[in-house]
Formats: sequence, C-alpha cells, structure tokens
Amino acid sequence: MNIKTNFGLILLTILSTNLFAQSWDNMQSGVTGHTLPNGALPSINDIICYQGRIIACGTFLNAGGISTNNIASWNGNNWDSLGIGLYSSFYHNADTKCLHIKEYKSKLYGCGWFDGAGGSSFYDTAHVVIGISKWDGTDFYPLLPHGNYYTGLGNTPVTMTEYKNKLYIGGGFNSFWLPSNGGHLARGIVRWDDTTFSNCGYFDSNGSDFIATSSIVYNNKLIEAGEFNSINGSPYGMYGYIGAYNDTIWSTLSVGLNAPVFALSVFNGDLYAGGVFTATGDGLTLLNHIAKWDGIQWSAVGEGLNDTVLTLTVDSAQSKLVAGGLFTQTGLGITAKHLAEWNGTNWQELGGGVNGPVTALLAKDSNLYVGGLFNQIGGTTAANNIACWGPSHVGVDDISASSTTMQLEIYPNPSNGEFTIESTSKIESIKVFNILGETIYQTAKDNLQATINLSSQPKGIYFVQVKTEKGILNRKIVIQ
Repeated sequence: MNIKTNFGLILLTILSTNLFAQSWDNMQSGVTGHTLPNGALPSINDIICYQGRIIACGTFLNAGGISTNNIASWNGNNWDSLGIGLYSSFYHNADTKCLHIKEYKSKLYGCGWFDGAGGSSFYDTAHVVIGISKWDGTDFYPLLPHGNYYTGLGNTPVTMTEYKNKLYIGGGFNSFWLPSNGGHLARGIVRWDDTTFSNCGYFDSNGSDFIATSSIVYNNKLIEAGEFNSINGSPYGMYGYIGAYNDTIWSTLSVGLNAPVFALSVFNGDLYAGGVFTATGDGLTLLNHIAKWDGIQWSAVGEGLNDTVLTLTVDSAQSKLVAGGLFTQTGLGITAKHLAEWNGTNWQELGGGVNGPVTALLAKDSNLYVGGLFNQIGGTTAANNIACWGPSHVGVDDISASSTTMQLEIYPNPSNGEFTIESTSKIESIKVFNILGETIYQTAKDNLQATINLSSQPKGIYFVQVKTEKGILNRKIVIQ
C-alpha cells in the first residue's frame, strides 16, 4: 500500500468519524446583476434569519438566476424573491440599495436607498416609500397607508434595532415623514412604534457626516455607533463615534474611539466594536480597528486587524467572534483575507478567506453566512458576493429522519461516474462531497428519482447527501 493510499484511508476514517467537516457552499452562485448606471457593483449589505429562512439584502438584481431586486430569500437549497423586491421607481435600479433588514413585530423591515417596495410593477403608486418598508409575508408596503405624504425618512436609513418594544432607526437622514402631517426634523436617529415616528436625539459631527451605521442592545441600553461625534449639541468629540441610550438620556462610553465605528456585537458579556478607529478617543489605548468594552473601559482585542472592520458576528456553536471587512492581515502580519475569527488568544483567517470586502455576517445553526463584494471563496471556489461556510454532512449512512419513513438506493455503485438515485420520499436536493469535505456537485430536484454524472471527477471515494421532504440521507459512492 503506497503513501497516497494510506493518506486517503486516514482522511476517510477522519471524515467518517467527523460528520461535519467544514466547507464552502457558493449558494447557487450567489447574487448578480450588471454594473449599475452609477458604477455600483453587485454586493451584499446584510444577512438575517427570518421565519426559518436566510434573507440577504444589498445591491443586486438577481439571486440564483431569478429576478429579486436587492433582497432575496434562501431556503438552504434555492433562492426566492420577495415580491418584486426593493427598487427605485424613477431610475429603475440606477442607485438602489437595501442596507439593513430587521424583524419587528413579526414583520420584516428593510431600509436603505430606494423609493419603491413591492407592488405589481416598478411604478405602483401604492408602493411608493421613502427609504423604509415592511414585508407582511405577501408583499412590501409603506409603513402607513398613503395620505397627503408618504411614510419614511428624508435620506438614507442604515441600521435598525428593537429596544423596549420600539424600532430605533439610525442613518444619514435629517427628517421623517408621516402621511397625516408631512415632514418633521430628525437627525441621524429616530424611533418607530408601529404607528408613528418620534424623536429621541440629534446626531452631529464636526465633519460632513453624522450617520449612525450600527446599533445593538447591551446591558439594557441601546448602543448606537457610526460617523457622529456629538449628540444633542454636546461638544464635538465628546461621544467618540458611539453612544448609549437608556430610553431617556444619552451617555458616553468613556472617551469613545478616535474614528468611525461600523460594527457592533456582544460576545461573552462584553461589547465589541469594529471600524476605522485605531485607538480610544484620547489616543492612549491602541486598538487596531477592533475593541472591547467591558462596561467601564475600552481594551484591545489581541493584535487586532490591519484595516477597517465592517461587520461582526458571534458564532455561538464554535464560541468565536468573527470579523469581516477591508483587512487582509491580522495585526501580527498573518494573512487574513477579509474574514477572520478570534479564538481568545489571536486572530486567524477563516476558511481561506475571500477575495474582496466582507460587509455582512450571520452565524446560524453551525453555518456562517458571509456577504460582501467578492467573487472567490477559500482561495479557489467561485462565488458571487455571498457564500456559506459550514458543516458538510459527509459521514456514511448519517440519517436525520426516521429510517422507517424513507429509503434510498444509489446504483450502480461502484460506477464509472454516472449514478441513479431513487428515494421513497420526494428528493429536494443533492450534494456530493469529496473526501476533503469540499462540495464538488449540487443540484435541486423535485421528484423521486435523479441521475447524477460525476465522470469528470477523479477515481475515488465520494459522499452523497440527499435531502428529501422527510429528512437527509448520506451515502458513500465509488468512482472507478
């Protein structure tokens, strides 16, 4: 027996024992769309889980080959649209983007730069909105029925967080609009109670921007962060691009940070912030684009990262903090192409990284969904702006449904690469993995029988994952 055969058997043993080897899934080639008239490229801005599905939003026209217009739904195998999506009524996607999505009172809210949402066409006057809309399970609508004015925000809303049963919306807007009585002043922050908007602060900066870009609830307070450094007329620099609100007054987080904050997350009881900053607001503590707040003071998170952090999430299954952004290395000069995880001691690249900025992350059910502006994942795999890093079910005969309710046959096995799959339950999808756990074939189905052709693959052992309406079955196959 040669060394290569020995190595293959060792890998097979490991993978048969560990049914959840990590691998990339390009999610049906992700999201696409021609370069938009303003020069914007397709990208993902936010990813959440809503009613059991993954919802992604950004700047794109198609997902998995179907028309979606800046927001789409992923069921684990296929993309689907949410009505006709979010769009520009006047310029027909010329400068349209959905920046953030959030569930509030069982509705899905989307906010960003758009003036049309859902309806029967791009010019449906009943679906004209101003930067924010809600999905009721069937279609998008304005927050309130139209009167003399539309409901919405006077410029671009960027972030939304529920706090004390109200939806707090931050962004770069300077007004809100209600159908009953028109426009009202609001600068950078406003709250919505499912009936009306109301003011809760006034953001400003001594630069050109006052945008709130990220928000979260921490220690029973609303934390807002962004490009502002003054709240309610305070001296510029007092807030250091981040502030806390207790439903009555705003307060500082010590000296804040020395440059804009774009991402917030809570991990192991502490608040983490990522952004452009390199130190605390007083310059005394070096931070390298990511920092930890323990309720009293800011501190560095290891060596940090070498460029801007744009998004953070917590992978509770792995007990790790994950960062995405413009960075390409850790603070120690170790390669970390736009995607890194904190193991409690150091930062390290996750999954071989991606080849462009990461702007959205979601950890859900042992999967990490990664969105941004990239076309390659893991160094070799093509992917359009969104992908999933997670467990590949590559064990033999691993069954997630009762074996008495479903049966599966794959024949001939071994074969020259062409296999027939028959199931007693309707087949929804098929994936094939090599012994390294890499996905080498995937397809969606809707019948009891399917044929797959793997003749282009090298001879060897592979694993087939068949998802049916009653569960998942895995089988080992051999190409000879």
